[in-house]
Amino acid sequence: MKDNKERFCTLKDVAGEAGVSYATVSNYINRRELLNEKTADRVGKAINKLKYTPALTARHLKLQKTNTIGIIVPDIVNNYFAMVVKTVEEIMRQNGFETVIYNTNYLVDEEEKALDFFISKRIRGLVLMSIQREFKQLKSVIENHRLPVVVIDNYVKGLGSWTIIQDNYKGAYRIFEHLIRVHGYTDIAFISSNSKVNTVRERIKGYRQAIEDHGFTVNKDYLIEGEFDPMHGYRAALKLLDMNNPPRAIAASTLMYSIGILKAIKESDLRIPEDIAIISFDDYDFALVADPPITALKNIDRKIGRMGAGIMLDLLKGKKELKKHTIKIDTPLIIRRSCGCREEDIVNDNMH
Repeated sequence: MKDNKERFCTLKDVAGEAGVSYATVSNYINRRELLNEKTADRVGKAINKLKYTPALTARHLKLQKTNTIGIIVPDIVNNYFAMVVKTVEEIMRQNGFETVIYNTNYLVDEEEKALDFFISKRIRGLVLMSIQREFKQLKSVIENHRLPVVVIDNYVKGLGSWTIIQDNYKGAYRIFEHLIRVHGYTDIAFISSNSKVNTVRERIKGYRQAIEDHGFTVNKDYLIEGEFDPMHGYRAALKLLDMNNPPRAIAASTLMYSIGILKAIKESDLRIPEDIAIISFDDYDFALVADPPITALKNIDRKIGRMGAGIMLDLLKGKKELKKHTIKIDTPLIIRRSCGCREEDIVNDNMH
């Protein structure tokens, strides 16, 4: 079996070899008359050297049609992404479309390979869950070939596409405001993923703003970033609990981290919420059956999946225009006992 590098040499690779832009390579393949002879010669030599196959390019989007929708996802085993993908796939299948999923493992290079792979498959549309702030290759494809694209869970700069995201800033603010205003906690830690991702940056921004708005200073030692690794929550919690001045509450940016945090708290012989409170961004089944049940933001994975699939279908049918448009979805806080709320408070608060 050939490795991915040989199989999926990308337009970006050709551009780097030729010393030109991605758009220039795209023009060489699709509209060569726009290039001067010297530039065209450089691109042609790069294509030959890298053994790139021009037939597997975006020109197929104009020449042939399929009923295939591509989905680029960073982590297919993550509960959130898995449910979004499942929802999109079901709706597209019900409407006569097949879906092909490309898992990138949070690697930017894999996203770029995925785009070239999907172009080679002559996809009709793309559902993108990207970790990039900017995706220049995709921007060129959208502009030159009018590929319907729906971006989910991250804002990608410069794309003329529909974007659906959770209002991560507002959700984070709501979490930390609850811990401060309702319970009076001032020493609050946040175990977060990597801030290179826009959604994470928005959550960190909400964390800082909520604390500052209530007259407190953010303790930089209480904000611990890490990779998308289940053990990050455990290691970060142990570090926090071993401090001379440990936090009174810990918020987890994913339920995956919450599991590790609970393990660290148990090993430290602490009680929840009497000794330390815990709160999470994700409300999956585990949050409900944990002891005590975990306060968390309501899941919107199915809602986002339904909206993403619906917009894609409208784009394919010409009912919606391919343009830059962002939809933000608010998420309510589901109150349970892990944050310190009493049973009577839980009933009253969740009724609103």
